[in-house]
Amino acid sequence: MTKIFNVRLPNASTSGYSAEQFDQLVRSLEQIVLQLNTTYTSFPDQNTASAYTWFSRTAGPAGSGSSAQLPLLPYGSFQDGTAQYLSSTTEVMTMRFDTTDYSNGVYLDSYTASFTATINDGTPPGAGTVLTVTAVASGTIKLGMILTGTSVTAGTYIRGQVSGTTGGIGVYTVSASQDRASQALTGTLSSKLTAAYAGVYELQFSAQLINPHAQIHDIDIWFRKNGTDIPNSNSKFSVLNKHGATDGALIAGINYFIDLNPTDYIELAWSTSDIDVGIQPFVASAAPVHPATPSIIATMQFVSALS
Repeated sequence: MTKIFNVRLPNASTSGYSAEQFDQLVRSLEQIVLQLNTTYTSFPDQNTASAYTWFSRTAGPAGSGSSAQLPLLPYGSFQDGTAQYLSSTTEVMTMRFDTTDYSNGVYLDSYTASFTATINDGTPPGAGTVLTVTAVASGTIKLGMILTGTSVTAGTYIRGQVSGTTGGIGVYTVSASQDRASQALTGTLSSKLTAAYAGVYELQFSAQLINPHAQIHDIDIWFRKNGTDIPNSNSKFSVLNKHGATDGALIAGINYFIDLNPTDYIELAWSTSDIDVGIQPFVASAAPVHPATPSIIATMQFVSALS
C-alpha cells in the first residue's frame, strides 16, 4: 500500500462544525477511499492466487484446470475381501486388509512373524486345524495372521491360541483343515492404518457382520492406537438372527477423530459372543445385479494440523 497525499481535513472545532466544514470532511473521506482503491497492493496472504500457491505448493490459481494444482492432503482407503472369525469368545483379533484403494500419506503397515510349526489334527497323521509352533525365529504371532509356507492352503489364517506363550511357542487354531509336516512358516497381518504426517485424522469404517444362528449375537469393535486400546472407543453391535435360509447380517460403521504423529497407527479390534459370528464378504450377484461386498472397508483422512 502507498501513502495517501494531499488530503485536507477540517480544523478541530470546540463548538461544532459548520455545514461547509462537514461538506469538506465528506469530500476528504471520498478522496481517501479513491486513493485506497487506486493504490492498494495486496499482501500474499490477501491474494487468492498467491495463497493458493502457498497452500498447494504448486503454481497457478485455483480453477486453472489442472488437478495437480489442487490441495493435496493425506488420505487412505483400504478394504478386505476375506472372512475373519475367532475361535474363542475370550480372545481379540484386529481386522486385517488385503487391498489398498488409495494412499497418500496414509498407508497400510503389517506385522510379520517367522516360525517353525506343523498343521494337523493334533494327533498326526491326519488333517486338522491345529497349528503347533515349536520355535519362533522372529516377530510375535498374532491372531488373524495369514500363513504362507510349503503347500499351506491359500488364505489360511490364525483364529485363536489354545495354549503356550502368548504370541510364541504353543498351540493355535487355524481356519483351514490340512496336514502339513514341520516347516518354516511366515505369518503376516496387515492391520495398521499408519499416518506419515502429524495431524488430526478422521477414521471411518464399515464391517459386514454375519450371524448363522437362530438367536441374536453381539460383536464389540473398538480402536487401538500404536497397539494400545483407546479408552471409551468401543461400540457393541447386535447381529440379527438367521431368518429362513438367510443368515442374519449387519453393517457395523463408526467415524472417529484421532490425533496422530508420524508413524503412529490405528487398528480396529474386535471380539464376538459366538465363534460362528464374524466378519464375512459376499460375492457379486447376477440376479438382482449388485457388486461384491467387502468384509471391511476403512478410510482415514487428514482434517487438521495438531493444535
